[in-house]
Amino acid sequence: MLAMIAAFLLQVSQPAGVTPAAATVQAAVPSPAASAAPQQAPKAAGSTPAPTVPALKPVELWQIRLAYLVGLAFLLIYLALASLLTRKRAGFLTAAIGEDGRYSTSKFQFLVWTGVVVFAYAALFAIYELRSITPGVPGWSLPPNVLLAMGFSVITMATAKGVTSSYVYSGRSPKLPAMRPARLADLVAADDSGIPDLSKVQMLIWTFIAIAVYVFQVNAAMGSGTDLGKFPDIDQTLMILMGIGQGAYLGTKIASGGGGATIAKLNPEFGPIGTSVAISGSGFGSQGVVLFGSATVVPASYRDTSVVFTVPATGNDGQVPTAGQQIYIAVLSADPANPNSVHASSTSVFTVTA
Repeated sequence: MLAMIAAFLLQVSQPAGVTPAAATVQAAVPSPAASAAPQQAPKAAGSTPAPTVPALKPVELWQIRLAYLVGLAFLLIYLALASLLTRKRAGFLTAAIGEDGRYSTSKFQFLVWTGVVVFAYAALFAIYELRSITPGVPGWSLPPNVLLAMGFSVITMATAKGVTSSYVYSGRSPKLPAMRPARLADLVAADDSGIPDLSKVQMLIWTFIAIAVYVFQVNAAMGSGTDLGKFPDIDQTLMILMGIGQGAYLGTKIASGGGGATIAKLNPEFGPIGTSVAISGSGFGSQGVVLFGSATVVPASYRDTSVVFTVPATGNDGQVPTAGQQIYIAVLSADPANPNSVHASSTSVFTVTA
């Protein structure tokens, strides 16, 4: 969406009148005399036919601006409808929130790519109708790489959800409900731990680069005298890089399933802030931390079968636990050989008292 707004502001910042692309278009539009000239002989059989180019009027700046507004309007309608179809209410990105209350990277990239295609189609259709001498349905078909990009997004989202659901049901990596509102940092953080995940960062970087390049291709097509005859496609190199990024993300997600740590009991199960709590269980490993709601707590004692920590006064987001509030607890165990690999245990609930 930032790339779309940037391109729109670039158009708005130009002086009124015909854009530089208009001069090219005007030069490309045949004069009446040229139109009256005899047509060229048809090509020999077996030659590749040239793409059909619609008869277009010279482009004007107000037409491009209006087309951008139409595209942005349809984009907002799409995001609003996607938000209304979910049970949560958190603005235009509601549809990207997972069941744990955090932003889902796979859902986000699917939402963004679909929005880009909605914007591009609406904006190009608007400029086509404004410039076409004989308005009508352009008869476009989505290019192969655009369909592949949307297919990548669907497959990544579905596979990520399937892997997560499998780990949750098997107890390997339970999803901890977020004890805070969703925030954009969730998109690059490892599940439940808050530690940056390089595979998510890589996937999002290539996604945003591809979107920015594609939006500027759409912008160029609006002022072109020939490119409106077809829908813009995505560069093949960017498709490969996006595929590598999404493959790395899914590979990391599959390989980073929980370590099977299990919480058997809390002692005590309730108490005020400052209470010392002993977690009994198995598979905690040799080092790690306790996740108490949104707070990451360094334990006073850490063993493979028991962890002792103190109930904190505030979470990482500054929120103070209130009397009667139930807080989810999990042990995040670290792999000594790979400090960036963190596994979440099963969860338990602690009730805060006055």
